[in-house]
Amino acid sequence: DKPLALAVSRDLQTVFAPWRTLAWICGLTYGLVSMVLLLSVYFVLRQQRVLLQVSRRYDQNAIESAQQLDLALHGADLGLWDVDLRTGARSLNRRSLEMAGNTPEDPPENMATWVERIHPDDREQAGKLRTAHQRGETDALIMEYRIRHRDGHWVWLHSRGKVTHRDADGTPLRFIGTYQDISERKAAESQIAEFAYHDSLTGLPNRRLLMDR
Repeated sequence: DKPLALAVSRDLQTVFAPWRTLAWICGLTYGLVSMVLLLSVYFVLRQQRVLLQVSRRYDQNAIESAQQLDLALHGADLGLWDVDLRTGARSLNRRSLEMAGNTPEDPPENMATWVERIHPDDREQAGKLRTAHQRGETDALIMEYRIRHRDGHWVWLHSRGKVTHRDADGTPLRFIGTYQDISERKAAESQIAEFAYHDSLTGLPNRRLLMDR
């Protein structure tokens, strides 16, 4: 007349065993993912430090090269010019500007305005030499011509340049070179020629000029 009650259960370790297994799996997965992330961050930061060091060395080398170039140009009393042949824009250093009487504060000149300042007797020859080099007919552009100074007098320039960039079709894109003021040399040559072919006392043509003619 009494009901039979039967209680069946498992011990706690058996009940929680699947949860402990899942916890271990999740923990190991989290730890592995964290380790991979930390290693990735470490290598990325290390690579960034290496790239930063390389960039700093490159910038330092570029600065030193620019300083050496500036010292070389200053020592040789040369002006530097850089022309974008696609737009005609000209970039000049301070010495190049001084040769023509310009200042860094003046509006920049382009190729068209610069050509207009060339002496009429020299303009055609200078244009032919420049065109021949841009076509690749010469290894370098070397010419001497007169440029009108801002004050109105003429300045003799020795120009040496080279096309440094061309596109796939060979069209010139960039022109870089130097200027040298040779006005004193030209004046000396003219004076020497004057002394050689004219009498120093009277200024009249001498026998040497007569034979030359």
